[in-house]
Order: sequence, then C-alpha cells, then structure tokens
Amino acid sequence: MKIVSTQFNNQNEIDEWLVKNSANLFSKTQQVPLKQLKSINVELYNAKVSKPAFLFAEFTLNYSKNKKNYSLKGYPAATLSNYYQDLKMFDSVNKYNLILKKALPFVDSSRLELIYYTNNANSL
Repeated sequence: MKIVSTQFNNQNEIDEWLVKNSANLFSKTQQVPLKQLKSINVELYNAKVSKPAFLFAEFTLNYSKNKKNYSLKGYPAATLSNYYQDLKMFDSVNKYNLILKKALPFVDSSRLELIYYTNNANSL
C-alpha cells in the first residue's frame, strides 16, 4: 500500500517493480487481505493510467471472478474501462462497464457512477 500511495523520483522503476511483482502477490491470493486489495486499487485508480494500475486491476478481477464480492470489483473495472476508453476500444469499455454497473450498488462512490455513465455515453 505504501508503494502505490507514494510518489517517487524514480517512478518508472517503481512501476516496473510493481509490474514484475504483482503476479507473485496474486499467486498467493489466500494471503491478500480484501480490505488492502480494495485500498490498493483505489490508490492505483487515483494515479495516472499506468501499466501497474492496469495489471493490478486485471489481477484483481481475475482473483475475484468466483467471488460475489462486487465491492472489490468497482475500482478495477473503472480502471480498465478508462484504460480502454483512452485506446478507443469500445467493446472492452462495454465489457468493463458491465462489471462496473453490477458493482455500483455495492460501492459507495458517486465517482464510479460518473465514470460508468461517461464511458457508456462515449462508447455509444
């Protein structure tokens, strides 16, 4: 959490480290506290669109695939929706917006609702 919430002078190196080590974190998924996982995704969402944020969001959604914990899926889905919105890959925007829509009732964030409606409108 400290790594993703701090700005470093060598941010590119930190991003590379996060990309390299995210897979290791998720290979031991039973050891990842859900509260921290949610917090990390919020912090990465607040950062600029980056490879670590994208990968961490993907890992989180894959990790939570079999879980009915939709509150865990909100920020990762928003991160991926925004990522594909920037690339103008609207099929992918729609895919992650559907996940985001299912998560909205479980996440107390008008910000995520705004992202959902904005990206949905842009993809139309």
